[in-house]
Amino acid sequence: MALSFTAILIILKSWGGTDAVEGLTTTEVCQSFILPMTCETRLSLVEQLQNDPIYNNLVKEATFFFSHAWEFKFRDLLHSIESFIREQNLNPDKTFIWLDIFSTSQHDFNEKSFEWLAYTFQQTIAKIGNLVLVMLPWSDPLPLKRAWCVYEIYASVKSNSKFYVALPPNEQETFIESIMADNLTFYEILKYSNSEVSHCQHQSDQDEIFNVIRRSIGFSKLDQLVFSTFFNWIVNLSESKLAKASSNEEKCAWLAALGNFHYENGSSNAAEQYFSRAYETCKLVFGDTHKQTLQAMNNLAAFLNSLEKFDESKNLSENCIKINTSGKSTEEYIEALGNIAAVYQNTADYKKAEELYLLALNGVKQINADSRKKYIYMSRLATAYRYQGKYNEAKEMVVEAIDGFCRLLGPVHPETLGAQLELGNLLIKLENYEECERILSESIEICKKGIGEAHTITDSLEVLLGSCFLYQDKLAEAEPLLVRSFNFKRQFIGSMNSNTLVAMNQLSLLYRKMKKFSEAELLMVECVAGFRKTITESHPNTLTSIFNLALIYQSLEKYDEAENMYKEALDGMRKVHGDSHLSSLHVMQAFADFYFKTRRYQESEEMLSLCIEKTLAVLDKSHAVAIKRIQELEKVREFRKQLIQRLESHESEKQ
Repeated sequence: MALSFTAILIILKSWGGTDAVEGLTTTEVCQSFILPMTCETRLSLVEQLQNDPIYNNLVKEATFFFSHAWEFKFRDLLHSIESFIREQNLNPDKTFIWLDIFSTSQHDFNEKSFEWLAYTFQQTIAKIGNLVLVMLPWSDPLPLKRAWCVYEIYASVKSNSKFYVALPPNEQETFIESIMADNLTFYEILKYSNSEVSHCQHQSDQDEIFNVIRRSIGFSKLDQLVFSTFFNWIVNLSESKLAKASSNEEKCAWLAALGNFHYENGSSNAAEQYFSRAYETCKLVFGDTHKQTLQAMNNLAAFLNSLEKFDESKNLSENCIKINTSGKSTEEYIEALGNIAAVYQNTADYKKAEELYLLALNGVKQINADSRKKYIYMSRLATAYRYQGKYNEAKEMVVEAIDGFCRLLGPVHPETLGAQLELGNLLIKLENYEECERILSESIEICKKGIGEAHTITDSLEVLLGSCFLYQDKLAEAEPLLVRSFNFKRQFIGSMNSNTLVAMNQLSLLYRKMKKFSEAELLMVECVAGFRKTITESHPNTLTSIFNLALIYQSLEKYDEAENMYKEALDGMRKVHGDSHLSSLHVMQAFADFYFKTRRYQESEEMLSLCIEKTLAVLDKSHAVAIKRIQELEKVREFRKQLIQRLESHESEKQ
């Protein structure tokens, strides 16, 4: 049973109004008011009022269970409830609030057994069907550090109850100011959302709660539920703020924010609508050269780049630079440079991308030497370096970016995880599989706990881990990751999207290693055709898929087709990367192996000799890759030597 919110306000008035509880925590209110009021009956306040014929009309079945921390200021708790009722368009007279301070006896509460408390909370939440978590403060919610609050969230999951969040108006305003300054500030909560480190007064209760959660849904899913609910609340709040916007500036800001929120949530169609509306509205209201218009232009350009609409993205960014009248030191100018660099990067012009990212990075450093943007450009610059074979520079950049992101944003933020993804790509390129596997496995666990299994970064990390397993011939571990990712991408973003084609490429390689050559060939032929159609012939992804098709043809003993693919891949790699790039060297080594297996031993030795010469230009002689290639050359030479000796011996015998 519970009190309506109106009844709670009546009781508050009887205590002397809000002034009487000013500055008091919920614990202090309990000690100062609840315990004295119920000392004779030792009942809960709700039970005591229910037994009183004068006041029993204030008590009815609860409609919402509120989960909170007792350290909260009691006024903040009441304001959170009031704000929730207003947001949900509820009638305070008919909204009955289950609060433990009112609905359970406080006289023997600490003497209750774990079994009694767990059963009571679970049954109550299941019966009510609505749990509201008071998220105070929003960036580091106290309830997530309290084991009994965590248990209440668990009980809502187990009973399929609806789950909501609530904030008082002053905290909402602080939060709104934060997301207006940086739309992705809401990820701040992921720094601290770790219900597994929650605690309670009695260690035995904590142990019991943890055991129950571990045996059922687990802490990761619990934390993800909290974050996804909070995220949905943010979107709803933003929609409401947009509808009530009192100025054009405010309207444009909320349109841009909603574009970012939907993009982060993977809702591309909704994101594009909001980004486009923001840009068109800003142009109409403020004109082409206004700061807010340029910001909206950059947002739309970055989004179009993510959709692989490279020409549209580049045109917008170049126009932004052209009409920017405030000079090269503005954030809008630097952002446009970064967007153009991203287009060059995605279309394989890594030298140009490097040049522009360096300009953007230097520009950002002048504005703020320790900002999120700085580390974003460092991470992207690391990618440009990696594709150009500048591995030392790449590692230096990405390691500093990860450190910066972790410090500013925390380990669970998508930017941090994206930088970890880049480090994983670099480690695979350097064939440092053990370290790569460790880093990716840790990042995936962090991802699933924080931003969820369906997030694009989680998927990208799993694909890369699958590839890492694949290159180590851990096929059983690789298969579920690669199959799941490919099927997911093909269903939701289509077969011709470059991300789907990359997943297709990796799955085909897996089938080749599993000796499912027909399946591998079908997928890789489709993959090569897809890359040729959607991106340039010289793009590394196109060349990599051509090389992989050569490997499959070789396995199928289609040697003419294989040789043509090897030649096309190697010529393309040399043209794009040069002879000393690890990708070019990898193709050279495979081509040398092809020559050897097709009994063209001299060509095999020549190709492998060139490969080693170029390898030693970028790797130390003691590097595992260099050692392996030198050993391969020695085997080829020894085989040729023995073959020549046998032939000479055979000729001598004939004579």
